[in-house]
Amino acid sequence: VVAAESDVLYVSGLVAMIFSSPTWVTPIAGFVDENCGIFEDAEENKLEYTLVHNAFKQLVDDLLEAHLQELNVTQEQFTRFCEHGLAGDNEFHRELVEQLLSVDDFLVFKAMMVKRNAQLYQ
Repeated sequence: VVAAESDVLYVSGLVAMIFSSPTWVTPIAGFVDENCGIFEDAEENKLEYTLVHNAFKQLVDDLLEAHLQELNVTQEQFTRFCEHGLAGDNEFHRELVEQLLSVDDFLVFKAMMVKRNAQLYQ
């Protein structure tokens, strides 16, 4: 149990490091800046929003997979980290896992894109 716990802490530190690394931040920020122009703060959702959201999810999946492979984190270690993050009482772990899960949430994605569009095109 102690080994599993330290494994989760180890992976948690790596995920936090990934999220702040230029090889994570730069491609995601570039994607958002390139694609946010079509997003409007309106009730109606256009089909192209879904296409962009799917491309964003793929980008995040690809980046995460590449970073985890580079750091020799196994799928099992990552899964344990995610399960522990949602079930455990460590707020930091929970925030990291929720950040990853929010990638799949279209409304969170749309809000981010609308906000960035407003920042860029004020």
